[in-house]
Amino acid sequence: MLPPVSDDEKIVFQYALDLVLCAKTLLEKRNLRVNKDWDFYTANAYGFASEDYMETIIKMVQLGNQWTNPTYESLKSECLRATLYSSELSELFRHIPLISGDLNQEVNQLLDKNKEFYGDYGSLNVMFCTDGTIGFYAEPFFLELSDFFSEMLDFKDELLMLLQKIEGSVDQ
Repeated sequence: MLPPVSDDEKIVFQYALDLVLCAKTLLEKRNLRVNKDWDFYTANAYGFASEDYMETIIKMVQLGNQWTNPTYESLKSECLRATLYSSELSELFRHIPLISGDLNQEVNQLLDKNKEFYGDYGSLNVMFCTDGTIGFYAEPFFLELSDFFSEMLDFKDELLMLLQKIEGSVDQ
């Protein structure tokens, strides 16, 4: 008979499974594989804090969306603040003064839809800046981030579609 699994071990297993789902999503949506040298595969399972997990997810978002200039800051109580730069978001904000009310409403809906993600025991907030910076803030949490990761990949795709629509309306 196997020894019982501790609560800490259960959390580590959940994180590991969630990261495998993220890697699968990355392969399916972007045809990209996670680099085998990443901590993604070699993390110390017993030192796997929620901020390490979150940083890994942000690195995957960066890879999947080709966003740049990552910054990570661990705050007290295992909170994490991170930023990435999106040229698509910067371009979207440059076009806002030139677009009509309907397109403005679409922009607002897209940003509102992606500004907060909830799990069973926490939330992750996303902030969009007019210079193209995307800020992420997460408190200590135990939530699966594979859905968040997939939504961030979809967000870039939706950004690109909206930019095409806006550029088409501005050209007319």
